[in-house]
Amino acid sequence: WIAHQKKNAAALLSPTDWLVTRYAETTTVIPTKTKDYRAAVRIVCGEREAQITACEDTDALCALITDNSLKAWPTE
Repeated sequence: WIAHQKKNAAALLSPTDWLVTRYAETTTVIPTKTKDYRAAVRIVCGEREAQITACEDTDALCALITDNSLKAWPTE
């Protein structure tokens, strides 16, 4: 499930990856809103991974997922 969270985070970050590449190549500024969103995605991914890691057994993991208890992904 941790790999699934990383995949979700990558999908959320993907639409703005070009801005990061453009910054790396030309130092064109990345909008603050975009930087904040990208940081929030990474933070939530880490929090979700911690929630998953804290599960002591499969039943706890199942409850975490089915109860919609995982931290919500940020919106743009």
